[in-house]
Amino acid sequence: MENIRVIVAHGDCDGIACAAIALRRFPASKIVFAEPYNIHERIPSEAPILILDLPYSSEGDNIYVIDHHPDLAPSCSYLMRSWREADEYLVNLGLAGDKSFIDNSEIIEEAELLNDAIHLKPNDDAFKEYIAQQLSKGVRIRDIPEAIKRADEYRRKLRKILSEAFKRVEDRGDYIIVAYPNIPNGFAGKIATELSKKFPDIFLIWRRANKTIVTMRTSMFNSLDICSKLKQVDQKYILGGGHRKAASYSTRLDLKKTISLLMKILERSHNINPSNPNMFNTSILKTSIHHSLEYKNVNKPPHG
Repeated sequence: MENIRVIVAHGDCDGIACAAIALRRFPASKIVFAEPYNIHERIPSEAPILILDLPYSSEGDNIYVIDHHPDLAPSCSYLMRSWREADEYLVNLGLAGDKSFIDNSEIIEEAELLNDAIHLKPNDDAFKEYIAQQLSKGVRIRDIPEAIKRADEYRRKLRKILSEAFKRVEDRGDYIIVAYPNIPNGFAGKIATELSKKFPDIFLIWRRANKTIVTMRTSMFNSLDICSKLKQVDQKYILGGGHRKAASYSTRLDLKKTISLLMKILERSHNINPSNPNMFNTSILKTSIHHSLEYKNVNKPPHG
């Protein structure tokens, strides 16, 4: 692997940490950020290309892929730990970003800070590149003022959106469904994670453009298995993948049909028999429940 011209990385904490490691070896490389659903659209014509933290089938000698999906390793940064440019901080930052256990509370806080800063404006690739460049120079997340500023703003907005999400919880016994069609951009993953702290298996369903997306955080269920079963019966399937406990699925089905199909899959998976399987319609998702979620990570100072 020599003379990499373009680094294509996942635009999350782990992907950015990996991009920083790669930049130390290939400092003149261009950086492109992508998501699993648009990776093929983001591959540039320049080569050689190094793809990090993204599922991609290499189609030539000039494309190199380092990826840990679906569950090959706890993070992509972990796979790069043998690189001489990979210091302990960047490897652990990627691990913490992907929710793998590390015995370092400061780095866990910094990973949360970075993830929140990214999600304030999820399409701001210039900011992600700036962070990767700073990390490659040895700067820690807690020492980047713009990251702290964005994370604080994101956390302020998160409290309000999370409160609305709880009002939309539909408890199905062994799992919950939350239909939040117009959830603000950049908040779905965080909302799903926060809900999973109270409920072990949650399925957050939302809309973006002409797509319906299911964001999953599971314990009893296998998220990847659910994605696979949905794909087998969904003729309007677009994309699905992730990890056993966290995945996403997208389809061109409308919201109601997506939830109906999802419930059938879940019921078959664990012989779940809802008290009234014909009761579903989108209006039931307005049900309000009382909750005791602590917002200790929502407005927590990034460091201090």
